Amino acid sequence: MPSLQQNSVSVKLDDRNVVDQAALQRNGYYTNFFSSIIEVSLPDPLVHTHLTSLSLALTWELPPGMQRTWMQPSISSMKVFIPLDRIPFVTELSLSMYFHPTFIGNKSERPSGHGYHPKNRSCALRKLCLRDCAYVVIWQLQEMVQSLKELGAWDALERFIVEDRTSVAPDRALEAVGSERLTFIGTST
Repeated sequence: MPSLQQNSVSVKLDDRNVVDQAALQRNGYYTNFFSSIIEVSLPDPLVHTHLTSLSLALTWELPPGMQRTWMQPSISSMKVFIPLDRIPFVTELSLSMYFHPTFIGNKSERPSGHGYHPKNRSCALRKLCLRDCAYVVIWQLQEMVQSLKELGAWDALERFIVEDRTSVAPDRALEAVGSERLTFIGTST
């Protein structure tokens, strides 16, 4: 497995039987749960230096009687942390989720080995794709861009693709991402 080049992680939370869902949300259960799942499912970057393509899909089966439109504000406010320092060799990252993705990491922690990147680079990310992120809104898109800038990954990013359904209008996405990187595919809701 040390020559792993592509990896796909798909997690579906099925909490249709949870009685006090609001209490779990208030206590940060969902954010901690999904962020922990991502953290443990990512391969060790010191071993998997050939991993260049990663897809993360996080979905949620809503309890019966709860409509997605009613849940949209609470779903989209739940953050999912993606540790950029755990994917230093990934050039293409695809995200599909109901939640608010944001990047975290320590840009001073970089693995060495095949594909090693100079100290002024925190990762190899060149292409970021948001697929079917129906609940991501403009301020979250702006926060994602800002987190990439703070981690030193924004300047190297060549393409930022917003695909399928999203709550962000194309003109607002253009403002947040910029015309030199943005590719907008699909329709807005």
